[in-house]
Amino acid sequence: MLFNTMQYLIFLFIVVLLYYIFPYKFRYVWLLAASYYFYMQWNAAYALLLLSSTLLTYLSGLVIGHLRTVGGGA
Repeated sequence: MLFNTMQYLIFLFIVVLLYYIFPYKFRYVWLLAASYYFYMQWNAAYALLLLSSTLLTYLSGLVIGHLRTVGGGA
């Protein structure tokens, strides 16, 4: 799916519409799922790379948050 196609415009319209329909606390999950779908349209193998990057970033944030509360850092 390329940015300058009608398929992308339809995809973007649906993503934005559903973003504002979903409750606030689920919006980030919707954007993550839509991003994964978008990347998988180009090459499904990149979804694994994106998943590993997502997990690494999320777990790193948890570790940093834990160290800041335990260590009393700034």
